[in-house]
Amino acid sequence: MDFRNMISQTPTGKQLSEYQLNLLSKNNIETLFDFHETTEKKLHELLAIPKESVLEIKKELAELWLRQSQEEGPPEVEYGTGIEELDKLLDFVDQPFKSGRIWELCGHPGTGKTLFMYTLALNFVWKHSQQVLFIDTKSDFSCKRIQDLLLARNWDAATCERVMRAIHVVQAPTDTVLIDVLKTLDEQVTAQVDEALKTKLVVIDSLVPCYVHYRGDEMFKVRQALLTELACRIHRLAARGLASVIGNVSFPSEDKDDCMDVSVDFPTQNKQDQRLNCG
Repeated sequence: MDFRNMISQTPTGKQLSEYQLNLLSKNNIETLFDFHETTEKKLHELLAIPKESVLEIKKELAELWLRQSQEEGPPEVEYGTGIEELDKLLDFVDQPFKSGRIWELCGHPGTGKTLFMYTLALNFVWKHSQQVLFIDTKSDFSCKRIQDLLLARNWDAATCERVMRAIHVVQAPTDTVLIDVLKTLDEQVTAQVDEALKTKLVVIDSLVPCYVHYRGDEMFKVRQALLTELACRIHRLAARGLASVIGNVSFPSEDKDDCMDVSVDFPTQNKQDQRLNCG
């Protein structure tokens, strides 16, 4: 859909005048991702609207794009996690792990989130012969832990080597690097690069190192804007059939008994987005 038509279908964007829309074109902001990658400060100054309105338009455009992408996306493929009891539970609630799914994995530190992601990655490449992009934001990816998991399964050497080769690890210590990694993958999928087309699962371990330092009321809107951009990138990959699992840290809520708050509030835009709690 034409970008002007898209923006006119959003509650906040449709309030922009023809003059303001022309200003976007004159400044080479002609697509959804041009708009999303332009800073809030520049759009605020260019369009002479509050920064809050800029953030709202970005959010509304991402939600609109997601709805349209779901209608046009590839057929779903049911993967499963390879963890029998979990797959039974997911089938029971009619939420099996499929292509295009986005899972947010939450829990206290030390509750096994990283181990779960290692296990899921191993099961995925072994069962489906596809590749996994494992994005390590903590700079602590452990080949030894992966090797220990492989040894426990008594797989032959050729299978172990195939599995290890199919898990591509990239370090992303900042939010900027994280976005760049996802953007590069998306561009390669668009360009039909063979290695990128083999990647069907993205694992991010975890959100916290990239975003937790955006603290306080003044930084809240900045963090939400950055997380909205991240969500848009991940949902764009989901629309192309890639599944994602994203690690996060949770802690007991101060407001409600038996509830959990998360350190980084990742925006969910889809009823099929799932938040799973470890521990």
